[in-house]
Amino acid sequence: MIYAFQNANSDGTISNQDSIVDPTSGFGFLQKFVALKTKSPSTKFLVSIGGWSAGSNVLSSIAGSLMKRSTFIQNINTFLMLNRFDGIDLNWQVYLNSK
Repeated sequence: MIYAFQNANSDGTISNQDSIVDPTSGFGFLQKFVALKTKSPSTKFLVSIGGWSAGSNVLSSIAGSLMKRSTFIQNINTFLMLNRFDGIDLNWQVYLNSK
């Protein structure tokens, strides 16, 4: 199962793409999603980072900088461990300008 979406920020950090799903909002959607693991322990739970509305500039910027990549990887690992996800889906949308 894939939880969509988290943002990749230009400094390599990760944040919620929609404030309503933020763990501090009181809705707890992220926690409710991961809690489904107790009902289906063999199911893999992934988090999708990026997406159509995120654009491609931020991930391109992260990919082009060793320091940002390192920060991004560390933040992904922390996020996965804290929220008990099994992995990520890097949803890097690349826009091409057709002329």
